[in-house]
Amino acid sequence: MVIRGNQRSIIQAYYLSPFITIKLLLVPNFFSECDVRTDISNGSVNMTPGISGRWSYSAVAEFSCNTGFILSHNSSSHCVENGQWNVTEPICEIQECQLPSQPINGAVDLLNGTHTYLDVLRYRCHIGFDLIGPEYRTCLSSGEWSGVNTQCELVDCGRNITVPEHGHVIYGNVTTFGNSAFVNCSEGYTLDGWHTLNCASDGTWSPQVSDPSCIAIGRIIIYVFINNKL
Repeated sequence: MVIRGNQRSIIQAYYLSPFITIKLLLVPNFFSECDVRTDISNGSVNMTPGISGRWSYSAVAEFSCNTGFILSHNSSSHCVENGQWNVTEPICEIQECQLPSQPINGAVDLLNGTHTYLDVLRYRCHIGFDLIGPEYRTCLSSGEWSGVNTQCELVDCGRNITVPEHGHVIYGNVTTFGNSAFVNCSEGYTLDGWHTLNCASDGTWSPQVSDPSCIAIGRIIIYVFINNKL
């Protein structure tokens, strides 16, 4: 029999015969034990005993974090012969989400001032622009923001002004915020309403209390005359 080993390692014993070799693995009882790892902040530890059945040589501590947190380094640590863990205990750090770029003609506000797990941001657009996409997005445990990127699109009032009888509406090349349209009447008629309408930030033509109309000039004279008689 050949004995190999020392007090800091596993002892191996071999018995040799012409027909068989037996290898014995002897576990010494003098290994120093490692400190028991307890739960870590915002996470947990799963302990597996070593070959001696205690928290000594070959014991393993496996670390995991709660949802929304990530390990700072190695997820496991092993107890070595000198009674020390081979890796320092990690910490669970809160997941961060990278700030999205601000939309053109808009801005992004962090409602809590930070951009970590479950934080919320809000998009807003400058006057005359509409939000295309979600107004609010949440930082997820994956490190991504919920939803899709939001954009700011120039408000378009469209070509929807009511065309009065005996009149017509003149639009410019575009009908977006800040541009104007003009209402005119045919010869012999006068406009009851606004001649110039502007595309407002809420997507309506302004000012426009009621639909414009074209009134025959003769009828207006008679109307005024009758009222003067009254």
